[in-house]
Amino acid sequence: MIGEAMNSGGVQCLWKSVEELTDVHIDHFVMLDFIGFKDMVDAIGGIPMCIPEPIQDSKAGDLSLPAGEQTLDGEEALGYVRSRKGQGDGSDLSRIKRQQEFMGAMVTKVMSSEVLASPGNLYSFLGSVTEHITTDDELNVDAMADIAIAMREVDLSDVNFITVPNGPHPADQNRVAWTEPDATELFNAIATDENLTGDDEDDAGSSDGEGGSDAPSVEPEEVSVEILNATDIQGLANEVSEGLSAEGYQVTGTGNPEGDVPEQTTVYYGAGNKEHAEAVAAEATNATTEEHPALADTVQLVLSNDWDGFSGGGGGAPDSVDSTSAADAEVECG
Repeated sequence: MIGEAMNSGGVQCLWKSVEELTDVHIDHFVMLDFIGFKDMVDAIGGIPMCIPEPIQDSKAGDLSLPAGEQTLDGEEALGYVRSRKGQGDGSDLSRIKRQQEFMGAMVTKVMSSEVLASPGNLYSFLGSVTEHITTDDELNVDAMADIAIAMREVDLSDVNFITVPNGPHPADQNRVAWTEPDATELFNAIATDENLTGDDEDDAGSSDGEGGSDAPSVEPEEVSVEILNATDIQGLANEVSEGLSAEGYQVTGTGNPEGDVPEQTTVYYGAGNKEHAEAVAAEATNATTEEHPALADTVQLVLSNDWDGFSGGGGGAPDSVDSTSAADAEVECG
């Protein structure tokens, strides 16, 4: 079981295990203890929730909640997300679903409150919870604040909670296992920044060779491409390489560019290879193309800070993925 990685080797072991099992690069981690969880909930004034049925669970801190709309304080919220036997069918999967609903309600509360309204409020909130959390070295308070500030521009419907496709384990019906190939398709979609919800996105390009343009006239198998990462996102070139390779492109190498880099993600091409560059650009949400006299048969994809993932023309997430957004959080009954 994947939880044994945490029990046996701690956060670093779990981090490595998840990356190896999913081929998804993880930038940061946060580990929150029970006290920190309660402090976080109390720091934002509690979480509004709709409790459909009364809950009594002696194994979750003697949790006792009536049915109806209410605001959970830190102690009640901790009991709610820990409760398993006292709700639903008593399974871990149903508890995960409730935890996702709770997280959606929490995101809704934070984004509609004064927490993100000013740097002072934000740093006060972070200061109230950082004593009880553990993070990697690079995820300091300033980095967390930058992430939170960026969330101001995010719509609640774009904050999604995903459950990996799963079913009973063949050798033990009391355990679950990932359903293949659906799980791998989901992880590939995450690694390559594809749309996981199936919602249509606006076309990002036009007929000048930018992403989202008309389908190119060359097949992916005919295109050789080198991928260079000009962003601060470690491992991005490898993730994009996996996505393009899955579509049939011949990736000749990955690395980082030297010298000046373009402001916009760009596919450079040599004489006679414009269509090859347009094929690669069409896979991206927002790439453009430009001729470069020093290049020969291999086109060069330079990932800049505007990189916004693939256009969604590829495989994407399978239909079996169970997804809910923060906008779906049940904070009101009826």
